[in-house]
Amino acid sequence: MSRIIIKRLVILGPSYKRTLPFIDGLNIISGVKTSGKSLILRLIDYGLGKSKKFNMDAQRVLDMHCDTIYLEIGIGDEVFTIRRHLKKSVDTVHLYSINLDEIDDYIPLKKSLRELNIFLMRKLQISEVKLVKNKARSADKETQIISFRDIFRYVYIPQHELGTNNFLNNESVFKRQKNPYAFEVICKIIEGNRNEIQEEIAAVENQINKLVNGKNSVYQYLVERDEEDYAELIDKKESIERKINSYNYSKEEVIANSQLNKNKENELYVKLKNQIGNLVDNIYNVRREAGRIQQRIDSKKYLISNYSQEIKELDMTIEANYMLKKWEQVIECPLCNSEVTRTNDEYEIDMSRTELVELKKEKTKKIDFAESIIAIDTEKVRETEIEIDYLTNQKNIFEEAILVFSKKTDVPFLSEINTLNKLIIELQKELEIVKECLRVHRNISEKEKEIKSLDLELIRLKRRLTTLNIEENKKIEIFNFLDTQYKGFMSKFKYNHLEGTYIDRDKYVPFHDYASVFEHESGGLLECMQIAFLCSILSGKQENMAPGHPGFLLLDTISKYLGTIESSESDGEIISDPIVYDEIYRVIIELSSSYQMILVDNTPPEKYKKYIRYIFLDEESGLINLNLNEI
Repeated sequence: MSRIIIKRLVILGPSYKRTLPFIDGLNIISGVKTSGKSLILRLIDYGLGKSKKFNMDAQRVLDMHCDTIYLEIGIGDEVFTIRRHLKKSVDTVHLYSINLDEIDDYIPLKKSLRELNIFLMRKLQISEVKLVKNKARSADKETQIISFRDIFRYVYIPQHELGTNNFLNNESVFKRQKNPYAFEVICKIIEGNRNEIQEEIAAVENQINKLVNGKNSVYQYLVERDEEDYAELIDKKESIERKINSYNYSKEEVIANSQLNKNKENELYVKLKNQIGNLVDNIYNVRREAGRIQQRIDSKKYLISNYSQEIKELDMTIEANYMLKKWEQVIECPLCNSEVTRTNDEYEIDMSRTELVELKKEKTKKIDFAESIIAIDTEKVRETEIEIDYLTNQKNIFEEAILVFSKKTDVPFLSEINTLNKLIIELQKELEIVKECLRVHRNISEKEKEIKSLDLELIRLKRRLTTLNIEENKKIEIFNFLDTQYKGFMSKFKYNHLEGTYIDRDKYVPFHDYASVFEHESGGLLECMQIAFLCSILSGKQENMAPGHPGFLLLDTISKYLGTIESSESDGEIISDPIVYDEIYRVIIELSSSYQMILVDNTPPEKYKKYIRYIFLDEESGLINLNLNEI
C-alpha cells in the first residue's frame, strides 16, 4: 500500500532558511491569525504541484525573505525532495531521489508540473484516466485527464472549503465535473479503456528506452575519464578531504606559532612559493582546455556515427531501387484487336537513385570534414598532455627545491599560509571533479531506480489489461464498507438519527437526512459530514477499498464552525459542539496511528496539546521567525 508522508518543508531565501519537520502521525499547527499557520499547508500543496502561482502581494513577509521551497516526502520505501521556486520558473520543479541532507551530491531531474503529476501517480501505483467530453457550446470532443491534482482535492481541504458548500472545490464547474471520476480512481471502480492502457504501456516503454539511452550516455562520461569504479572514487574523495583537513590544521598551527615570532621573512622562499602557485594554476587551466577539446572530439565522433548509420541506410535504399525490375503488361486494343506491350516508366526510379547517391556523397563529405577536425583536435590534446607533463615536472622541481630550502631556513608565516592556501585550492579543484563524477554515478543509480519503477508500472498496466471492468459485487462491497464507516463516524459526532445518511452511489458525495453536503447550510454539520466522508475513504485505503487515495490528510482550521467551550447543560437531542469537537479529535488520532494528519487549529483542546508540532504567536513569531533563521 503506497502512501505519501510529508517529512520536511524548507523555506529558503538569500538570507533566510527555516526547516519544518513533520512526523508520521498527527501534527497540529496552532496559533493566532495571520501568523502563517495556513500558509504551511498551502506551501505543501504548492510543492506537490499546484498550478496556481503564489500571490506574493498577499504574503508580504514571505515575499521579503523567501523565494524557494524544498519539500521532502516519503512514498513507500523511497524518499524524494522537490524544489520549487516561488517567484520565477513556477511551471517547473526539480526532483531529487534522495533526502534533503544529500541533495548537494545529486543532479536533480527537471520536471514540468504535468510530469510531476505523472510521477506521483506512478509512485502511488494509480493510473490516470482520460475522459472524452463534449466541448462547451460545441459538438467537438475534448480529452480530460483525471490526475494527481484531482485526487488531491480529497487530501487537502483549505480553510475556505472546510465546513462550506465549496467542499472539493464544488463551486468550480470544471472541478465539480471531474470529482466523481476522481472518486472512482481513488476506489478503483472506474472502467478502463483497452486502447488507453495500451497507449500508456507504449508511453512507459518509450520512457524506459529513453532512460536506458540516457544512462548509457552519462556512463560514457565516466568511461572517458576512467572513473567507472564508484568505490575507488569514494576512496579518492576521502583521501583528498583528509589532505585538505591536514593542510587546514597545518595552517592553524602556523598562525598559532606566528604569535611567538618564530618565523623570519625570506624573499627567495616567497618567490619559490609563488612560482609553484602559478604552475598549479597553469596546470589546471591546461587540463580544463584539454577537457573542452576532448568534448568536441566526442561530439564529432557522435556525428560521424550518425552519418555512418545514415549512409548505411542510403546504401540499402539505393540497392533496393537498383533491384526493382521493369514490369511489362500485354493489353489488347479494343478497336483493332491487336496486342500492345506496355512498360512502367523508370524515370522516377532513376531520379530517386541519383538523388540518393548525391545525398550519400554529401554525408560522406561531412564525415571527412568531421574526421579532419578530430585529427586536428587529437593533435591538440596530445600537445596539451605534453605541456601538462612539462608543467608538472617544473612544479616537482620547485617543490623539491623549496623542501631542501625550508630545512635550512626559518620562513615567514605569511608565506607559509599563502603556500598552504594554494595547495588547498588545488585539492579543492580536484575534489570538485571527483564530486562531479560521484554525482554522475548517483544520477545513473537514480535512472536505474526509475527504470526498475517503470518496469513494475509496466507489469501493473499489463495486469490491468486482464482485469479491465470491476465486478458489480466488488463495487457494492466498496460502498457498503464506506457507508458503514461514514455512518459510524457521523454517529460518533453525535448525529444519531442516521436515516438518510449515506454516500450516494451515483454522485459519490455524502448525504445526511437525505440532503447532500452541498445542500445543507449549517457549518458544523457540513464540517462533520466532510470529515466523516474523508475519514471513511482513508479507512477504506487500509482495507483496499480506496487504494488510490494518497494516504494522508491536510485539514485547515477544524474549530472554525464548532464551539470549543463545554456547557454544564446537556440534552440528548441537542448536539454539544465541544463534545463533537472532542470526538473529531478522537477519530483523527485513531486514524493517525496508520496515516499522517496535518491539522491547522487555533486552540486545540488541552488534552491534545502533546500533538502540537508548531505554535505561531504572531507575525514576527510565526512561520517567518528571524530568531529561528538557520543561515
